[in-house]
Amino acid sequence: ALAKQFQGFCAEVVMDDAARGRGDAACRAVVDGSTVWRTDSLRSAIAPAAVNLDVSDAERLDLIVEFGPRADELDYVDWLNARLIR
Repeated sequence: ALAKQFQGFCAEVVMDDAARGRGDAACRAVVDGSTVWRTDSLRSAIAPAAVNLDVSDAERLDLIVEFGPRADELDYVDWLNARLIR
């Protein structure tokens, strides 16, 4: 729970090298039940996607990875340098 104690959340989202070029997933950040950030299709060849969220009035933050077309096969997603900012 964030308990309204933080101002921001930042990260870079990327497919892990262990996916060997075959992972495909969608990612979402949900603040207090509302999707506030998303990627449609995150794959190995795509550069990291930046996440910069205002969470100043938030109680809860959920980071979600949704399976790609081949279910969970090699959908290894990394949330790099994830940090909450006071």
